[in-house]
Amino acid sequence: MNPLVKLLRKFLQSQLISGGAIVFAGSALASFANYLYHLVMFRFLGPADYGILESLISLLYLSGIPMGTLSLVIVKYVAQYKAEKRMGAVGKFFWKLNRKLLPLGFLGFFIFLAATPLFKYFLHLKSGVPLLFVGLIGLVGVFGGINGSFLRGLLKFGVMSLSGVLETIFKLALAILLVVAGMGVSGAIGSTFIAGVLGYFLSLYFLKEQICRPNWGERLGREKMVSYTWPVFFSLLAFTSLYTSDIILARHFLAAESAGFYAALATLGKIIVFASGPIITVMFPLASESYTKGRNYQRLLTLSFVLVLLVCLGIGGIYFLFPRLMIKLLFGSQALPVAPYLYLFAIFLGLYSLSSLLVNFYLSIGRTRVVVLPVLAALFQIILIFIGHGNIPRIALNSILALSLLFLSLLGYHFWGNAEKKKALAFRHRSRL
Repeated sequence: MNPLVKLLRKFLQSQLISGGAIVFAGSALASFANYLYHLVMFRFLGPADYGILESLISLLYLSGIPMGTLSLVIVKYVAQYKAEKRMGAVGKFFWKLNRKLLPLGFLGFFIFLAATPLFKYFLHLKSGVPLLFVGLIGLVGVFGGINGSFLRGLLKFGVMSLSGVLETIFKLALAILLVVAGMGVSGAIGSTFIAGVLGYFLSLYFLKEQICRPNWGERLGREKMVSYTWPVFFSLLAFTSLYTSDIILARHFLAAESAGFYAALATLGKIIVFASGPIITVMFPLASESYTKGRNYQRLLTLSFVLVLLVCLGIGGIYFLFPRLMIKLLFGSQALPVAPYLYLFAIFLGLYSLSSLLVNFYLSIGRTRVVVLPVLAALFQIILIFIGHGNIPRIALNSILALSLLFLSLLGYHFWGNAEKKKALAFRHRSRL
C-alpha cells in the first residue's frame, strides 16, 4: 500500500478525527442556529439593545465558571472510569453529584438575585427581568452541564451533539416569537432558559443506560478530585474572563451604540472559537484516557494544534480579505462603519483558541501548574482595558496584547517541559548504566 494512502487512512481513522467530525457536525449546526439567533436579535433589537443582550450573555458565561470547572473534572474522571471499565463508578458519581449540587445550585441562584441591583447599575439596565432569566439559566445549566459532561466523558459525541443542536434550534425559534411579541431583551434571553430546560431532559434521556446501575461500593478517588478542581477553576475563570470581560467593559465604558457594534464584532470573532471548539472538546477526554492507559498522548496535541491553527488561519483570512462583505452579510449595512476592525477580533480570538487548546491539554494529563499563565493574562487584559478604553480598536488591541503574551508563554512552557522531560529520561538511562 502507498505510504501516503496508509498515512491518510490512519489519520481518518483517528478517534480525534472521527469524534471531532461528529462534534464538528453537531457544533456546526448548533453554531449556525446560534449565529442566526445573534443576527436576528441584532436586526430586531438594534445595536443598543443587542449590546445589552451580549453583556448579559457574557455575564452568564462568568456566572457559569463553577459549573464549567466541574464539567472538566467530570470529563476527566468519567473518561478515567471508562478506561478502567468501572461503569458502576460512573453511575455512583452521577447521582452523588446531583444530590450534592441541588442545594448549592439554589443557594447560588439566590445569591445572584441579591446581587442583581449591582449588575443592573454597572450595565446601565432599565429592568431587572433579564437578570432574573440569567439566574434561572445558570440554575438549569448546573444540571444540564452535569449531563453533557458525562456524555462527553463517555465519548458519546453523537447524542451530545444532537442534544445541543435541538436545544439551540428551539432557542432560536422561541426567541423570534418572544421578541416579535414585544418582550425585547427579556424575550431574547428568556428563550435561552426555556431551551435549557428542554436540553436537560434530552441529555438525561441519552444518559439513562449508563447511570441506572450505580455501584455504591466503588471508590471515586475524592481526594485527588478535589485537588484537581482548584486549578481547573482558575483556568476556566481566566479563559472566561478573557472571552467576556472585554464585552462587559465595552458596555460600561463605550456609548451604547459603540458597545453594540463591539459586541457584533466579538460575535463574528467567536466563530473561530466555536469552529475550533469541537477539536478541544474531543481532545480532552481522549488525552486523559490515553494518559491513563500509558499511550502516546503527545500526538493528540500535535494533531489538535495543527487543526485548530488551520481553523484560525482559514476564518481569519476570510475576515482579513472580505471584512465589509462579512459584516454586511451577517449584520447588515448599519454595522459597516466598524468593518475595518474585524481582523483585530480574528487575531484576538485565534490566539484565544490556540491558548485554550494548550491549557486544556495539560489539564487533561494532570499538569495543573500551567493555570498560572492564563490567570495572569486575564488580569493583565482587564488592567489594560481600564487604562485604555477610548474606542473599539483600543480595547481589541489591548486584548490582543494580553493573549499574545499568554500564547508565547504557553509555547515556552511546552518546550521547556519537553526539554526537562528529555533530561530526566537521559539521567535515568545513565543511572542504569
